[in-house]
Amino acid sequence: MVGTWNVTAPDGAQSVRANRSILGDNTEYVRANLNLDHYWGTGVGAQEDGHHRFVQTPRFVGGTTPNNPDLATGMDGVFYAKVKTNAESPNNEDVQPFFSSEATVNAVNNIPQFMQIPGMRACAVFNGITGASQYVHNVDPALGVGIVLVSIGGFPGGYRVNFTRELPTSDYMIFGGSYSTTTTTTFAVSFLAGLKTTTSCGFITLAGANNTLTRSDQVWIMVIGG
Repeated sequence: MVGTWNVTAPDGAQSVRANRSILGDNTEYVRANLNLDHYWGTGVGAQEDGHHRFVQTPRFVGGTTPNNPDLATGMDGVFYAKVKTNAESPNNEDVQPFFSSEATVNAVNNIPQFMQIPGMRACAVFNGITGASQYVHNVDPALGVGIVLVSIGGFPGGYRVNFTRELPTSDYMIFGGSYSTTTTTTFAVSFLAGLKTTTSCGFITLAGANNTLTRSDQVWIMVIGG
């Protein structure tokens, strides 16, 4: 925290003059600390004032184990951070985002809903012919750097995606697809042994009834969890 917070304010044992300094310290304390993560005070637009710049929170822990917070009266949902247990993620007990909603109001199922918000470690949408990036996260958009075209046995259709920031483990999920204007294409993951690592992942696109390796007009991939 920034500055000094005076618990006793105003202080009845002090003079009015002394209390001016005490209250001034508290006012400055509020201003300085709210400015750490809020839009607050002078130089802030009327539509921004009082709103968060970002949110920081410790992981929620109930007792000695990760738990889910109870909703306060009148509240319908809560966002929070919680650590993954060793049973859930033995290779990476990290903190993940969660959301809890109020109980489903019906006669059959009236229980709260606890949801983990998918942690997208990386994603990419790119031109499958050239490898040019169209939308990326944690993948270098420079041509031939984040997305590399790979041939397999002399046939095109393979891709390697290199992560800008290394992932904590290789226990992630890969979802993706491809699109072609000339033929039906499908998407397959992990075309070579060892090409699902903390630094990159590889996959192929196939075309037609014979599943021939091919380049697609557009390819997309999402790397989640792990």
